[in-house]
Amino acid sequence: MKTILLATAFVVLAAAWSIERLSATRLAIEVDTRRGQVRELTELRRERDRLRTLQPSIDELASLRLAAAGRAPLQIQPAAPETASTLSHPPLPLGDWSPAREWQNRGRATPHATIETTLWAAAGGDTGTLKNLLSLTEETRTQADALLARLPASARTLYASPEDLIAAFTIKNIPIGEAQLVWLNENGADDATACVFLKKPPTAVGSPAPAPSQPAGVDPRDRPPPALPADGRTMFAVLSLHREDDAWHLVVPPSAVNRIAKELAAAPTR
Repeated sequence: MKTILLATAFVVLAAAWSIERLSATRLAIEVDTRRGQVRELTELRRERDRLRTLQPSIDELASLRLAAAGRAPLQIQPAAPETASTLSHPPLPLGDWSPAREWQNRGRATPHATIETTLWAAAGGDTGTLKNLLSLTEETRTQADALLARLPASARTLYASPEDLIAAFTIKNIPIGEAQLVWLNENGADDATACVFLKKPPTAVGSPAPAPSQPAGVDPRDRPPPALPADGRTMFAVLSLHREDDAWHLVVPPSAVNRIAKELAAAPTR
């Protein structure tokens, strides 16, 4: 009888021990699962806080909206292939106004083509194409890097490189109106200088279209030299171009970075 009682007690104790061990194992698994969830939640909160710091502030959003205001959508023609017939005629004829709707992606095979491709990319907001047209001197790049370093972290995320910064402000400052190539001098095989007039589109509803600068059918040699119109809507830009690896680029001077710095300093703040 005693033997039977002892055996029964042993079985009961063994069963209780097994149940307790199983419960402890389940509890340990649950604790590990909860710890993993806590770690994951902590990482998600850190990522949320990091993303919040990258968001532009209200002032920066206002500045970007002001920069974008007034730039109406423009239907840009697709890139035209650089055939012999295309390159036999200058993309921007000297002394004639070309409206923005006629600007095309002409590539970079000639200074003429590079200038029009620049206008086309700026009018369409094509930062990728425009930044590939830029050539920065060592001094320009140093100044642009320093300017980027001074920007808030949220603003620096908008510009991955000095080329991105300069391209963005070039897009902002080229009016979508008309352009006229005033003169172009090729200084040797790999360098050129050009002057371009840029005209803002009329702002008043019903404003008459500007008259052509020169009458049609007149020999260019008999035309008077072009002059900057005193209409308050026309600006001019002197461009330096350089050929690298059989492609022409716009040389960005340090003064361009100085102008960008002044624009950023003059941006409205609260």
